[in-house]
Amino acid sequence: MTKGALRICLLPVLAAGLSGCAAVNLRILPEQRTEERELRRAGVARALPPWRVLARRGAAGGERRSLVAAARAAWPGMLGGNETDALVYRAALRRLVRVGEQADWSGPGAEGLVRTGRDVLDPAAADTIVPADQVEIGGRPQRVMQEGLGLPCVAWFRADAELLSGEPGVPPAGMAIPVTALLTFDADGKARWRFVRTMQRDRWPVAGRERKLAADFSAPLAMIIARGRNRSLDVVSLFRPKENTEHAGLYQFQPFDPDKTPVVFVHGLMSRPETWRIAVNQLLADAEIRRNFQFWFMLYPTGLPVWKSAADLRSELDRFNRELAPRTTTAAARARLRGKVLVGHSMGGLVSGLQVREGGDSLWARFSKVPISELPISEPARRRIKELMVFEPRSDVSRVVFAGVPHRGSPLALRVGARFFAARVRFALPEIQHYRDLLLSKAHAEVRRDLEEPANSIRFLRENSPLLEAILAAPRDPRVKFHSIIGDRGRNDAPAGGDGIVPFRSAHYPGAVSEKIVPSGHDVHQHPEGVREIARILRGELER
Repeated sequence: MTKGALRICLLPVLAAGLSGCAAVNLRILPEQRTEERELRRAGVARALPPWRVLARRGAAGGERRSLVAAARAAWPGMLGGNETDALVYRAALRRLVRVGEQADWSGPGAEGLVRTGRDVLDPAAADTIVPADQVEIGGRPQRVMQEGLGLPCVAWFRADAELLSGEPGVPPAGMAIPVTALLTFDADGKARWRFVRTMQRDRWPVAGRERKLAADFSAPLAMIIARGRNRSLDVVSLFRPKENTEHAGLYQFQPFDPDKTPVVFVHGLMSRPETWRIAVNQLLADAEIRRNFQFWFMLYPTGLPVWKSAADLRSELDRFNRELAPRTTTAAARARLRGKVLVGHSMGGLVSGLQVREGGDSLWARFSKVPISELPISEPARRRIKELMVFEPRSDVSRVVFAGVPHRGSPLALRVGARFFAARVRFALPEIQHYRDLLLSKAHAEVRRDLEEPANSIRFLRENSPLLEAILAAPRDPRVKFHSIIGDRGRNDAPAGGDGIVPFRSAHYPGAVSEKIVPSGHDVHQHPEGVREIARILRGELER
């Protein structure tokens, strides 16, 4: 077997063990098929009131007014709980969305559209709006929905949309926002319809009392993932990290909300932000978490040394803080921005943990007896080493959650397959590579082995690596709380066992304020008990 063929054969095995990612298959169903499916599910006869005939009369303005008339006729019965009237009302809204798209949300019949307000979206600002029940997600995932009034929709925005201007972490493919189309009628019968941003507000005053809005929080997340451009970065960026940094950085799931605390998810080796899809989907099912937290995701080429990925995350967090500072105008908003929660899976936990540790001379001394300032190297190379080694604990992080994190390495990195891959990961720091032989001559003997061979993420993750010991020895901010989530594959054999990739002895962190053993493999961050533990930790953050 050739080396190329061997690499192809081994790659799926290593990827299955380390990545924990799952693709999202998504398609948009036709409008009429969605209606028919809803009718069958409700067991309602096809002979409904003639709203469909009314809706298709005349031009766009006449059709829109006919749809409003159909919804008005169904309004009292729907509020009273009549299922047939509720179906007519939702069908009229679904068609209103389609007609509004075709007419660019203007023209006759659009007079009742409310376009302004903190919790209201002007539909003309979106690239497209799709009823959420037309978004079919493959794989039968848990669909996080809320029963209530109105029609859940997904508003899609291109990356250059005006509404996203000033957002520091817009994904290259754009962003999807959950909204609920709501058509109400004043006491005098005047129609008002609006698109409520349900991540900000999931209730609305109707007929004299607050009512829950219907909402779908899974469809927007699925659309963001399905339209993303980083689907292959997990493998490619492992082997060629330098060539795959174009889209690396910190990204947002939703527009920034100063009333919510950021939770930053950091993926592991041979992975990508999509690995958090299951966790985020389940977290969104918790109304308290939805109201109080917003989710950010770090994307980085995982072939980079851990030190470089940690430096990149520090730089991105600094950039977000600078760009969002003008929007955090109250003391409470500033406190939330300074109280970030980091959640790291596998190697992402090492990257996260370095954010609240102290580097500098004591850390560098574990690598070399020659101070950085005295190394006979160029200034660009010296700046690069300082970027990696000289840092302070961040003051804007309150907690770090470790999910299956190899604090003391993994036996996997010593196996033949892992060594094969490690030897083929290209070094991505040319300023330092130029002085490789000189730096090796100045390094302590115990760390020279890891630096002599390809100095990349796989090599750093070997069990009992002195580089990992250096991380554990670096002083940490005592103010920050650490939490551990560890898999045992359901064997209940801790501390002897592990998750199949990371042994318990490596995942266990003595300074953690909580430790949860989950009956899962290395994908502990996707296991229901692991996600529930993340939710528990976040709710605890609200109580501090």
